[in-house]
This record gives sequence, C-alpha cells and structure tokens, in this order.
Amino acid sequence: MNTPFAILPLEKALRCKPGDTLDKAFSQMESSHNVVLVYDGGEFCGILSPAYCLFQKTFSYSTKAKSCLIQPPRITRATPLPKIAEFMNATGIYELPVFDENKNPVGLVLAQELVRALLRDKELLGKATEYIVPASPIVAPFDTASVKDLYHSVFREKKGSRVVLLGPSGSVEAIVTRRDIQKFLTKPTTRQRFKSGGGKGPARNFAFGVEKEGRLDILARECATRDVLMGSAGQDKKALLARMEKMGKNSILLVKGNRYPVGIISMRTVLSAVARALSEEETYVVLANSAHLSDAGIASIRKTAERFAKKIAKKSSLTRVELVIKEAKTREQRPAEYEIRGEAFFSSGRTLAGKASSRNLMPALRQVFDKLEEQERRKPS
Repeated sequence: MNTPFAILPLEKALRCKPGDTLDKAFSQMESSHNVVLVYDGGEFCGILSPAYCLFQKTFSYSTKAKSCLIQPPRITRATPLPKIAEFMNATGIYELPVFDENKNPVGLVLAQELVRALLRDKELLGKATEYIVPASPIVAPFDTASVKDLYHSVFREKKGSRVVLLGPSGSVEAIVTRRDIQKFLTKPTTRQRFKSGGGKGPARNFAFGVEKEGRLDILARECATRDVLMGSAGQDKKALLARMEKMGKNSILLVKGNRYPVGIISMRTVLSAVARALSEEETYVVLANSAHLSDAGIASIRKTAERFAKKIAKKSSLTRVELVIKEAKTREQRPAEYEIRGEAFFSSGRTLAGKASSRNLMPALRQVFDKLEEQERRKPS
C-alpha cells in the first residue's frame, strides 16, 4: 500500500498571510478543492480551503485568514495512498500538505497524483475498482436553473460539488461545479464583469454587484462548462479512471443513448474506493526511517508497531501511529545510539507522544510504546 507518489514543490504552492482576506487568498486559485498555505513569516500556521470557507461555512470575503484556518492531517512521504485518500475524502480538500519529520511542509500531494499513482499500482487498483460505485448525478434544467438555487439546495444543503444541466429532451447540455461559481462568492472588483462560456450564440458579459446574493442571481448555464467528460455506462472502470487522469478531470459522467446521464464517477467516489481498499484489519503505522535502516530492520519494527497499535485500537479510537527513528554515530561512523520518537493519534483529536534513546534499537522501541500505553491508561480517548 506504500505506493510512491509525486508531490508539488512547496515553492509552487499558493500562500498568504494570517492577516490577508479571503478575497485576496482565494483570488489566486481556480478550484474549490485547492488550498492556500498560511504562513506568519516563516512559520506555518495552517491552510485555507474554499470548500470549507465558502460552501460549508459562509465567511464573508473580508474575513481574515487567521479566523478560518484548518489544521491539516499529518501526511508524510511514507503515508499509504489509502490513508491520504481517506484524509482527502474527510476534508473535501484535494490538495494537502506533505510534512517532513520536523512537521514542516515540504510540498503538496494532489488528488490527481493519487489517481496516477493508483493506476501504476495494479494490486491496489484491482482492489479499489471493486468499491467504485457510480453515483446518481444531480441534475437541473439547462434553461431555468439559477446559480442562487443551486448554491443553496445542492452545494450547501446536499454538500454536492457538481450539477448536470439537461436540455428539454433529457440529454446532457453542460455541467456546473463549485469551481464555476466560486468566483461569485469572493469580492469582485468594481463593476467586475464575467464572460459567459455557456449557452448558445456569442459569449456575453454579465456584470454583478457587491452583495453575494445579488452576484448569485444568474442562470447556471451562463457559467457552466459545456466540455463535459463522458463515458459509456458499460465501460471498464479502470479505463474510465485512465480517461479521468489523462484529461485532468475530477469526474466522468456515464451516459447511454443520446447523452442521457445514468451515473457519475467523481474524485470523491475514487478517493472513497481507495480508502476502503485499506484492509480493516490493517492498523495504520507510518515510519520515518531517518536512521537508514535496512528493509529487514524496518519490517521488524513495523511488525512490532502494528502489534502495539492493534492493542491500543481495541480500547481507544486510534487512527494512526507515527515513528521517527534517528541514529547518532561515532567519529568512525559506527552506530552510537538510536533515538525513537513516537506519536499516537486518536479520532477524538487527542495525541500521545513518547521518546526514548538506546544503543539497541528494540529496547528503545519498547520504551516508547510503554510510555504511550501508560499515557493511554491514564486518560482514555
């Protein structure tokens, strides 16, 4: 399950300061699934998400970034794909920071990269596709549906991320996503104008005012995307995923006959399937091998860590165990001492931490687990 995945370099990630407004922060991005990293000087503070700020909550465009920060899950290069997929599904954020052993972001992992990595991992791909069940698409009439109605009834109440717009005959005309209306939910410049890409005939410009409700008072077709990725309802799921990845899309609409929608596979569907591919019997353990131990050595440590984690998970809502193994050496480059730092994370938000050092690896590991177990006994999560 530890399939390698590429990360977006940190210098390419969007950033802002704690005092910046949502308008300024979100003006940089194109998708509601993107994130902005918030830094106070050189210190990482958290992330901003349009999916959270604009669709789950109703923060105004003048809200300061520091007032709606999200603390992201701890993802490292060693985190298994199914666990990253689980994090993305839980947060609704398809870009998440990847951290080093010092808890500093080193880049971003993107959902699209997870799909690419999934397609390379034939074993995981086979398991995940068993769980991919196309959802029924949310539909609305192409001629009359308004952005305001869809925002309230679909994007907020139903937590949907896209609506398929149908013509009078019931065939697909366009699709409108949260990304398409995100621009309406942040402060426009004076008399900012939006150029339509939907509808028939020449493109027209639409002016919208300062108030959010007024800016949403526009037909959905005027901001919808006509370039809808579609596939046959009977097509192989692996082939459908490959098309999604190749086209860089977050969904593929399944149709039959004359473009009649019968299902949809979204990024959320894929992430959910990948997360389910993580066996219920497998306890999540992340190892940072800073001591450059052999594969055999790491396998032995992981086996011991799995036994400990499963023991704790029987009593508490454990989500993962992280271990960082370091090694101090003599001048002759011989091992002098091992240092192991361990953390146990629980679904309640509680975190336990322990550290131990020894010239022998396994005694240090047992000391760390003893410390974590003692803390767990003192206060159940």
